[in-house]
Amino acid sequence: MFLSILNGEEREYFLNLAINIAHIDGNFSVSEKVQINAYASEMGIILKDKMNYSKTNDELIAELSKSNTTAKKVIFAEIIALALVDGMHSAEEELLNVLQDKFGLDDEFKEDLTSWYGQILPLYRRGYELVGIGGTI
Repeated sequence: MFLSILNGEEREYFLNLAINIAHIDGNFSVSEKVQINAYASEMGIILKDKMNYSKTNDELIAELSKSNTTAKKVIFAEIIALALVDGMHSAEEELLNVLQDKFGLDDEFKEDLTSWYGQILPLYRRGYELVGIGGTI
Protein backbone atom coordinates (compact mmCIF):
# COMPACT_ATOMS: atom_id res chain seq x y z
CA MET A 1 0.00 0.00 0.00
CA PHE A 2 2.82 2.40 0.90
CA LEU A 3 5.84 0.65 -0.58
CA SER A 4 6.27 2.96 -3.55
CA ILE A 5 8.21 5.40 -1.37
CA LEU A 6 11.03 2.91 -0.79
CA ASN A 7 14.16 3.08 -2.92
CA GLY A 8 15.38 0.05 -4.88
CA GLU A 9 17.69 -1.29 -2.19
CA GLU A 10 15.06 -0.82 0.53
CA ARG A 11 12.52 -2.67 -1.62
CA GLU A 12 14.80 -5.69 -1.98
CA TYR A 13 15.63 -5.72 1.74
CA PHE A 14 11.95 -5.31 2.62
CA LEU A 15 10.93 -8.20 0.37
CA ASN A 16 13.61 -10.45 1.89
CA LEU A 17 12.40 -9.50 5.39
CA ALA A 18 8.77 -10.16 4.45
CA ILE A 19 9.67 -13.61 3.11
CA ASN A 20 11.62 -14.37 6.29
CA ILE A 21 8.70 -13.32 8.47
CA ALA A 22 6.24 -15.35 6.44
CA HIS A 23 8.35 -18.44 7.16
CA ILE A 24 9.11 -17.63 10.81
CA ASP A 25 6.20 -19.64 12.24
CA GLY A 26 6.87 -22.67 10.03
CA ASN A 27 3.67 -22.10 8.07
CA PHE A 28 3.99 -20.09 4.84
CA SER A 29 0.24 -19.65 4.40
CA VAL A 30 -1.66 -18.95 1.20
CA SER A 31 -2.61 -15.54 2.60
CA GLU A 32 1.05 -14.70 3.20
CA LYS A 33 1.97 -15.84 -0.32
CA VAL A 34 -0.76 -13.64 -1.78
CA GLN A 35 0.42 -10.69 0.32
CA ILE A 36 4.08 -11.12 -0.68
CA ASN A 37 3.12 -11.38 -4.35
CA ALA A 38 1.12 -8.16 -3.93
CA TYR A 39 4.15 -6.48 -2.34
CA ALA A 40 6.40 -7.56 -5.20
CA SER A 41 3.87 -6.35 -7.76
CA GLU A 42 3.43 -3.00 -6.01
CA MET A 43 7.18 -2.46 -5.95
CA GLY A 44 7.69 -3.63 -9.54
CA ILE A 45 9.87 -6.55 -8.45
CA ILE A 46 9.81 -9.97 -10.04
CA LEU A 47 10.12 -12.60 -7.33
CA LYS A 48 13.26 -14.66 -7.60
CA ASP A 49 14.06 -18.13 -6.34
CA LYS A 50 13.90 -18.38 -2.53
CA MET A 51 17.69 -18.84 -2.40
CA ASN A 52 18.05 -15.19 -3.48
CA TYR A 53 16.38 -14.10 -0.24
CA SER A 54 18.97 -15.46 2.15
CA LYS A 55 19.86 -12.46 4.30
CA THR A 56 19.18 -12.88 7.99
CA ASN A 57 16.70 -10.74 9.86
CA ASP A 58 19.55 -9.12 11.77
CA GLU A 59 21.32 -8.16 8.53
CA LEU A 60 18.12 -6.82 6.99
CA ILE A 61 17.10 -4.84 10.06
CA ALA A 62 20.59 -3.34 10.30
CA GLU A 63 20.41 -2.19 6.66
CA LEU A 64 16.81 -0.96 6.89
CA SER A 65 17.61 0.93 10.11
CA LYS A 66 19.67 3.30 7.95
CA SER A 67 16.50 4.39 6.12
CA ASN A 68 14.72 7.65 6.83
CA THR A 69 11.89 7.74 9.38
CA THR A 70 9.09 7.61 6.81
CA ALA A 71 10.59 4.54 5.13
CA LYS A 72 10.97 2.84 8.52
CA LYS A 73 7.32 3.54 9.32
CA VAL A 74 6.23 2.16 5.95
CA ILE A 75 8.32 -0.98 6.37
CA PHE A 76 7.01 -1.53 9.89
CA ALA A 77 3.40 -0.95 8.81
CA GLU A 78 3.62 -3.42 5.94
CA ILE A 79 5.33 -6.05 8.11
CA ILE A 80 2.51 -5.72 10.67
CA ALA A 81 -0.02 -6.22 7.86
CA LEU A 82 1.80 -9.37 6.76
CA ALA A 83 1.91 -10.72 10.31
CA LEU A 84 -1.81 -10.05 10.78
CA VAL A 85 -2.93 -11.54 7.47
CA ASP A 86 -3.06 -15.08 8.90
CA GLY A 87 -3.07 -14.24 12.60
CA MET A 88 -0.14 -12.90 14.61
CA HIS A 89 2.21 -15.67 15.74
CA SER A 90 4.42 -15.18 18.81
CA ALA A 91 7.61 -15.41 16.70
CA GLU A 92 6.25 -12.68 14.40
CA GLU A 93 5.41 -10.54 17.43
CA GLU A 94 8.93 -10.97 18.80
CA LEU A 95 10.48 -9.90 15.50
CA LEU A 96 8.12 -6.94 15.28
CA ASN A 97 9.26 -5.86 18.75
CA VAL A 98 12.91 -6.00 17.61
CA LEU A 99 12.06 -4.06 14.44
CA GLN A 100 10.13 -1.47 16.44
CA ASP A 101 13.04 -1.01 18.83
CA LYS A 102 15.72 -0.79 16.12
CA PHE A 103 13.59 1.66 14.11
CA GLY A 104 12.93 3.83 17.18
CA LEU A 105 9.14 3.62 16.85
CA ASP A 106 6.92 4.08 19.88
CA ASP A 107 4.20 1.79 21.24
CA GLU A 108 1.44 4.24 20.33
CA PHE A 109 2.42 4.03 16.65
CA LYS A 110 2.34 0.22 16.77
CA GLU A 111 -1.01 0.20 18.57
CA ASP A 112 -2.51 2.67 16.10
CA LEU A 113 -1.34 0.58 13.15
CA THR A 114 -2.64 -2.64 14.65
CA SER A 115 -6.01 -1.04 15.34
CA TRP A 116 -6.20 0.46 11.86
CA TYR A 117 -5.36 -2.85 10.20
CA GLY A 118 -7.92 -4.57 12.43
CA GLN A 119 -10.52 -2.32 10.83
CA ILE A 120 -9.42 -2.45 7.18
CA LEU A 121 -8.35 -6.09 6.72
CA PRO A 122 -11.93 -7.42 7.09
CA LEU A 123 -13.03 -4.87 4.49
CA TYR A 124 -10.35 -6.05 2.06
CA ARG A 125 -11.36 -9.68 2.67
CA ARG A 126 -14.99 -8.82 1.96
CA GLY A 127 -14.00 -7.01 -1.24
CA TYR A 128 -12.10 -10.07 -2.43
CA GLU A 129 -15.15 -12.22 -1.67
CA LEU A 130 -17.45 -9.85 -3.53
CA VAL A 131 -15.39 -10.05 -6.71
CA GLY A 132 -14.98 -13.81 -6.40
CA ILE A 133 -11.35 -14.13 -5.35
CA GLY A 134 -12.28 -15.81 -2.09
CA GLY A 135 -11.01 -13.39 0.51
CA THR A 136 -7.41 -14.63 0.47
CA ILE A 137 -5.92 -11.49 1.95
